[in-house]
Amino acid sequence: MTTPTRHQLEHLARLARAVRDCPEILALYPGPTGRIASTTATGRVVGLLVQGRCLIVGVVPRPGIPPEQVVTAVRNAVRPLVPAPMAVSVVVSSPQSTGR
Repeated sequence: MTTPTRHQLEHLARLARAVRDCPEILALYPGPTGRIASTTATGRVVGLLVQGRCLIVGVVPRPGIPPEQVVTAVRNAVRPLVPAPMAVSVVVSSPQSTGR
């Protein structure tokens, strides 16, 4: 694995902030196996993973928010920050997964 550049670290931080700023979101989520994360020189950025031409975002929604609304909100938040051909996949945790 290569160490992310300063630009990549800043980009991950902007993406994380954009997702956390969504009113529908309580927190970023590493997924059921903990693999939705990016490893950086300063640690892990939980809830964001770039795989090829896809950004995977894991989130814990606020109670009562429909999953479709959560997915739309996250995609709208990150779309301006990712290149046009990049797909955005959103993994929404179940209410029982909020212990992180």
